[in-house]
Amino acid sequence: MNKLANVVRHTDQANLVILEAQDDIKKIADIVSAVERIRFMYPQGHHDFYTKELKWTNEQDGPVEEGMDIKTLELAESDKVGLRVAASPEVIKLLNKWGGGAAFEKISKGPIASSSAIGLITLPEYSQLNYVNGGQALQRVWTAANLSGLSLQPLTAPFFMFSILNSTNGVDMPDSMKQELTTLEQQINTIFPSLSYNKGVFMFRLSYADEATIRTGRRPVDKILHFS
Repeated sequence: MNKLANVVRHTDQANLVILEAQDDIKKIADIVSAVERIRFMYPQGHHDFYTKELKWTNEQDGPVEEGMDIKTLELAESDKVGLRVAASPEVIKLLNKWGGGAAFEKISKGPIASSSAIGLITLPEYSQLNYVNGGQALQRVWTAANLSGLSLQPLTAPFFMFSILNSTNGVDMPDSMKQELTTLEQQINTIFPSLSYNKGVFMFRLSYADEATIRTGRRPVDKILHFS
């Protein structure tokens, strides 16, 4: 793990905090799964997940170049059915009305709790430059982890939802949702004391995993890199 922390330091002002204690990993699993549930129940988060992130594909479809192919998640069929049902905004409205949605926590809690470690890349402040630097740090640590035989899975929901809460004062969120997110943010700040003076840019989990049966596609270089 020290090797991963060292490669991140090649990025100016970036730092990597790694948790390996099982109690801390379990706490992160509880926090992330709760935030995932909130993201599903929050209209904007629900819309972004189903229209920008998750892609439903058939065998005859070509590789997914943007977003996340549902097959790469290797979910149980029951979980896939649940995600299909939850795709309807009307279903989410009913779940919000009934105080439901606990089933959404099940998808992420187990895998995160079984992780070997949790990592968090931090930088002194949020800025366009630091997001670029954070991306560079992530590339370095992801490559180093894979070369060491470790699998890396992003855990993006918490800091994405905390950003919405803090930058918009939780617009369109009911008070109960805002209060729960505030509490979850306080909990993660306690687990990562460095967040009192740094900003969390990217969190992920590390584990020793079998070879993926389906790999996430990549956009061709000529579609993202242009020279003038």
